[in-house]
This record gives sequence, C-alpha cells and structure tokens, in this order.
Amino acid sequence: MATVALDAGFERKLGDEEGGASHDMDAELWGGLQLHIGLERVFAKLPFREFFQLRLVCKEWNRLASDRAFLEESFREYLIPKPYFVLDAQGLDDKVRGLLARDRSSGLWSWTRLSSSGSTEFWSMSGLVYSDVELANYERERKVFNLHTRLWLTLPPPVEITLNYHPFTGMIVDTSMRPYAFQFIEGSEDVSTQIFNSRSNSWTTKSSRQYGMSPGRTTVAFCKGVLYIRCELDEIVIYDTEKDKWDGINPPEFGDSDDFLRGIGAWQSRVFTPSVDPNQRVIRVWELVRPAEQQESWVEIDSMPGELYSWLFYENSDPPVDVRDLQILASYCDEHILVYAWFMDDEEYGARGDRFVLFNLATRTWQKLELPFGPITEQLPSQGRLFPIV
Repeated sequence: MATVALDAGFERKLGDEEGGASHDMDAELWGGLQLHIGLERVFAKLPFREFFQLRLVCKEWNRLASDRAFLEESFREYLIPKPYFVLDAQGLDDKVRGLLARDRSSGLWSWTRLSSSGSTEFWSMSGLVYSDVELANYERERKVFNLHTRLWLTLPPPVEITLNYHPFTGMIVDTSMRPYAFQFIEGSEDVSTQIFNSRSNSWTTKSSRQYGMSPGRTTVAFCKGVLYIRCELDEIVIYDTEKDKWDGINPPEFGDSDDFLRGIGAWQSRVFTPSVDPNQRVIRVWELVRPAEQQESWVEIDSMPGELYSWLFYENSDPPVDVRDLQILASYCDEHILVYAWFMDDEEYGARGDRFVLFNLATRTWQKLELPFGPITEQLPSQGRLFPIV
C-alpha cells in the first residue's frame, strides 16, 4: 500500500499514545482528510472519461475539470494538440461541423464531429466554439463549448432581445486564465450592443448599435482592441471595444471572390485574410498593415503554389468537378491557416472533403494534406477517425 506524507499533527492522530495501534475511525479526522491530501492527486489517478463523467460529484471536482493547467499535467495525452481546426461545411441536409486535430505522438489527424443541430451561428476562437439556436418569440439560446475542457456553457438571456435573425457576434478570449474567460459581444440595429462576461456570468449594454445583419457563415478575430467579423458581405465588420463603435472596412482590393473563401484570423497582433481569385487561378494571403487608420491597407504576403491550387480545385479530375459545387473554406490556429475544399456531388447526393492545404504564416510554407473525409452519403465522418499525413 502506498504511503502518504501527512503533517505532524495529523500523523500523531493516527496511532495511540503507546503502541501506535489504530482506534475506531475518528469522524473529525477522516472528515477533514481532504485538507491534508490534495484531491487533485486522487482525481489524476482516474481514467480520463470517468473523470469527466463524475465531475458533478463536488464543486472542487467540477472546478478541476475546467482547469487547463491541471488537465495538462494530469491528462496531457488527451488534450487537443496544436494546430487544431474547427470545420464548418455544408453537408447533405445539414452542416458538417467538427474538430480536426493532430495527435502529438503519431502525427495522425483525428476528426470529432461537434453537435450544433439547429444552430444558425457557428464560429470559434481560441478553442471556444459559439453556436446559437433560435427559440420562440425571437429569443435565442446562446452556447459556448470549450474544446479544451469538453464543457458547454449556456449563456443567460441578454438584457434586450434583438429581432435580427443574424446579429453580428464576436468574442474576446482571455487565455491567461484557466479555464479561459471570455467576453461575448453582440451587435444589432434594433437594440444596444450587448456584452456577456463569463467571469460575472452577466450581461452589460453599450450605447452603440450595428447596422444590418450577418447574412451567413462567419469567422471572427480580435486584435489590438478591435473585433473583426468576416461573413458573406462585401466589407469586413469591425467593433472597436474602447470606442464602442461599429464600422466596416474593405477587404483586399484584388482577388476577393463572392463565391469562395471568406475568412479572417489574427496572430501576433496582426490580422490576416485569404482570398480566391478564380480568374487568375490563385489563392492569396493578405495582411492588414494599418488597421488603426482611416484608410486601411492590405498587403499580399504570399500565394498558394499553382499545383496546389489546381489540386485543391479538382482541376483535370476524372470525372470532372464543376467548381460551382465546391466550397473553398478556411480555419485558423495561431500561425496556421487551413484552406480546404468541400465538394457537393448533386448526382450522387453526397459530399466529401478530402483536399486540405496548410499554410504557415511564420515560415511562409504550404503543405498538402489528403484527409479522406468522404465520400459522405448517409454516414457522416465518425468520431475518432485517424488520417495519415500525405
């Protein structure tokens, strides 16, 4: 039996004055056992799955289930390694949304589908995934899923209810805390800007209002006090958190296509966006170099090699692929941008995603990945599938 070092006063209570023989169990002594033995030492011995299944046993247990520092130390082999990417593509009758992560030891990629049934908004920042579902009387259920702790948080109703079907939404994530704290920001034209703080679990309102509504798929970035929201609009919507001001900036002047890739990301206090130019057959990556000035300026920092572009767009494939059936999408993780093609096959009533290109902003290198997610017909990608890097 393993021995546990206890403080001197506690250790003396375990034996009698003479021969050290134990007495009957002392309620006072054993009731305070957790004061002498750190519970995290016990919890860390549990299998990972059982640990999370039993997290509601006590408050301390539940707290540790959200403590990334504890999880990193105790269950490091189960944590999501970087880079990891949240995918959002069109399936047969619904969205195909999930997590693509690379295993540290094997170098294989695994796929886990994320539940988002009925949600109209879906995007992620720093491993926090936001989704919402429209309820009756214009109310919405707003939820945030923490990929690192595998826990859902349902936000309480805001102060005011917007009638907009797609309000503009974004998030500021504090990664210095464990678990991550965040502020969720929502802007509409009919109600004030509303901000939810996860620390206080409450909403506050600002005087500003945002015009219009978001028309569809959204990616979000935060940089130097400014929130960037990229969706299916001809401008990038921004919210200055210090000035409480909504505005819009133009995307890159050349190469932006209404039919394909529209996304935005931030790394090292810099803002990036990729774009597709089908006329010149090129995918470019741009950097916003003067985001604080009136006239923003985009600078091209790199472009995808021609052979990768041709492969990504299924050029010269047999049978041929109509580019109108392709979605070219992007996901971000630190210095990595994952550009991937999702193909909807109307004739076979199927969808597949098997062509991925990984771009590294730090090294300016492009990597071809072949991850066989399809063809997908009745069966969506199963959880835990591993795909080798090609």
